[in-house]
Amino acid sequence: MIRVQGPDGPVLVGRSTGGVLEVRAGTPLGRAFGLGWGHARDRIVQLSVLRIAGQGRAAELLQGTDSLVAQDRFIRRRGFARAARRQALTLTDRARSIGEGYASGVNAWLESKPRPIELTALQVRPEPWTVTDSLLVALLQSYLGLAQSQEVVERFIAHIGRSGNKESQEVVRALFAPHLDGWNPDILLDVELEPLELPFDPLCSSAFRSLLGSNAYALPPSWTRSGAAMVGGEPHLDTAALPPSFSEAVLIGPDTLQAGVTVPGVPGVLAGRWTSVGAAITYGFVDQIDLFVEEVREGTVRRGDEWVALERIEEQVARRGSHEVSGLVVWRSELGVLLGDPSGPETRRVLALKWALDGEGMEDAFSVPFALETAGTVDEARQILSEYPQSFQYALADTSGAIGLQQCGRAPRRAKGHSGLNPQPGWDRRRWWGEGAVPGTALLGRTEKETDEPIVTANETSNPPEGVRVVNLGLSTDRRDRMREVLTRDADASTVSTMHRDRRSNWARRALDVLRPLLPDNRQGRLLAQWDGTHDPDLEAPSLFARLEGAWLLAVYGDLFDVARTTCAMPTEAIPPGTLDEDLPIVWSEANSVTTNVPAFREALLNPEHAIFGARDWEALARKVAADSLAVGAKSWRRVNRVRRAWFLFAGSPLATAPVFSRSVSLPGAMDTPEQGRIHRIAGRVATVAPVWRMVADLSEDALHTALAGGPSDRLLGPLRTCDLPRFERYELKKLPLSRKP
Repeated sequence: MIRVQGPDGPVLVGRSTGGVLEVRAGTPLGRAFGLGWGHARDRIVQLSVLRIAGQGRAAELLQGTDSLVAQDRFIRRRGFARAARRQALTLTDRARSIGEGYASGVNAWLESKPRPIELTALQVRPEPWTVTDSLLVALLQSYLGLAQSQEVVERFIAHIGRSGNKESQEVVRALFAPHLDGWNPDILLDVELEPLELPFDPLCSSAFRSLLGSNAYALPPSWTRSGAAMVGGEPHLDTAALPPSFSEAVLIGPDTLQAGVTVPGVPGVLAGRWTSVGAAITYGFVDQIDLFVEEVREGTVRRGDEWVALERIEEQVARRGSHEVSGLVVWRSELGVLLGDPSGPETRRVLALKWALDGEGMEDAFSVPFALETAGTVDEARQILSEYPQSFQYALADTSGAIGLQQCGRAPRRAKGHSGLNPQPGWDRRRWWGEGAVPGTALLGRTEKETDEPIVTANETSNPPEGVRVVNLGLSTDRRDRMREVLTRDADASTVSTMHRDRRSNWARRALDVLRPLLPDNRQGRLLAQWDGTHDPDLEAPSLFARLEGAWLLAVYGDLFDVARTTCAMPTEAIPPGTLDEDLPIVWSEANSVTTNVPAFREALLNPEHAIFGARDWEALARKVAADSLAVGAKSWRRVNRVRRAWFLFAGSPLATAPVFSRSVSLPGAMDTPEQGRIHRIAGRVATVAPVWRMVADLSEDALHTALAGGPSDRLLGPLRTCDLPRFERYELKKLPLSRKP
């Protein structure tokens, strides 16, 4: 370990097992400093590119391409940098101290080390890191892939309302029940709807990665070999780029510790092990995005019978290597950024997008990981986590044997009858959000001290049994239920790996129980009829099922998605079986954001009485879809469910297809298998959702068992970029020692 002078004393920085960053310091400020120093050492390229992209300056500082100009305009319009600057002024004293300590660590490394060759090649000279930069990274993490998926769904609903098609509106009302019970689609009839633009250039798209799905579980002492409580999990992110957007760290104080996965740019551990508690994480699906209908004209907005001026923000997007500047005017009301132009003389209706973390809510976020260092019980950890502003769900365990669950995320106080999915009239102040947010104590959470049952969570829709509903989307319970089937007693860090590599889909099994009698009597139909739902990479049946499911979704929902084509396009015709395009089946389309996050879309496929079928003959339609989609054979799942994995600045670019810079990897699982392996389209590019980090914390040990799908470093060359990847691919876990003794 090396000795670095921190803001309030010496800090020791070194590497633990697998090259993991280890920091030892006597104070939280010192540990934050050491984490910043280590993040800069290992991930300064990632930090620099993400900050530039998040500021909307990629075309100015990286490459002056049209695609980066479009990306910068989108980022500037959303206003992430403005939101970060505003929130930097409202931090609590403790959060500011930790944020400044972290920033000083990043800057200490920048001042003492030469610029990496990767940044030299990009002609980027990193500016000093600030607390505002850390807030920017946290906000990007919260919005892109998380709150953004909520926006896609809500804009889809707006398109259906705008269509005026009563039949489609009733179908959507049924699919989203009960959340659209109070929906009045008529207010959307004259709304001018902009296309949904997510213009992420390949150079930066891999920097914009976020938590898209996860598994988490907590086992009571009666289920473990050690007789202590155990917690474990797997965050699922885009796995097509190296290194993963997460990095690992061990932060040790005289009497405290936090160890696990971190987000470079943000101080503190996100999931793993603290002094007396362990925590695994999933995305919580708390709805933090709402759409409002605004009446506007000549730069003003209607408020009751009056018209008041909108906020007008002028932005300039520069282009590297050119004197050309792209001007942008952003209009905002009290209800967020306007998704339309209000400057014309005619009265018109446009949507406003309001986000719960746009300028407020992050005041104490940086304190949370460090407050958990002193949490002695699950109850205390739940109290701390319940006020965390980002939307996550934690499975918890403590050294006394208790286990628990806690939802977190800043949830707006909505008007009565407003589910969060149904756009509200902005001219009626009674429909606005109330002051503050839903109290953390009102979110889903519980502690179990004498239970003999595990706690398992996997992105399913989760609301407290009584009280306010803060979640209106979420995945099906199939993955969670399969995890519960696979978990066994006498568990330890090695035995739970059985669940980490389980690839059986309960959804596929349920669907085939209904569709099996309707399958064609040919080779493909017989293969699928005999399949047990296990996504064995060498089998053809999983590929056949994916094709059947995609064709079934298209046949049933194609017309509905045509109405919302500019928000979440679904291909207009089935991908011809046996062709090259079969590698991108329909279930990997932009429409996946809706059909995945609303389980009712798939459940309705199996219900002949559902409104979506109307006058159509369900059985005849199902037979035809099965016959057409299973007319010819398919490639093995290994050959279909695959992507190219490359260094993160090459991912999505032509270099990602070059064997010298990338390699083809298969994703063994599917969306509903415990080992998730989903490929989808977002912003016009192919992205993946698969495990990137595995952890098990047995609370009887001063250790954490982990594996990262990559390594600590973001440098193009050198062993630390991929040093943990072979272990991860073998489903093994390394043991990180957490002794507080020097």
